[in-house]
Amino acid sequence: MPARRGPTRKLLIGLVAALVVALVGGTAGVNAWAEHSICASIEDEKLSDSGSSGSSSEGLDRGDIADLRHVADQLRNRARLLVFDTSLRKAVDGLADDVDNLADLLDSSATTDNGAMDGGFAELIMVAASVNGHARQAQRACGLPATGVFNQ
Repeated sequence: MPARRGPTRKLLIGLVAALVVALVGGTAGVNAWAEHSICASIEDEKLSDSGSSGSSSEGLDRGDIADLRHVADQLRNRARLLVFDTSLRKAVDGLADDVDNLADLLDSSATTDNGAMDGGFAELIMVAASVNGHARQAQRACGLPATGVFNQ
């Protein structure tokens, strides 16, 4: 007498279907959390958890530059969780790149006495424009008014 394969096959198909539903549901949940986290930060005008802003009268130091790099890493980590929202992911990745560029620029100008005179100011303006553009993209992706970071 042949072995019955019907219930075993149905059980296997059911388990695979349940696993796929759980994975898609979990991924959607992670995406929703990341989107909410990023959009709430943008709405509150706080793109990271970093408390340092380099507001001392002595200018930026190595710790401030390290904080900027940490902010870029935080932005990238949140963006990686955006599986379904590619427009927001692209904007947040762009912001992270901008923050890294700003850190590089500030780091290189901190090593020279006349960093702003060596073309650093023009580069700073370009990075600021890029930050503003990526912030506007992120605001649009979040359904917020696209005001950028300088038009508050």
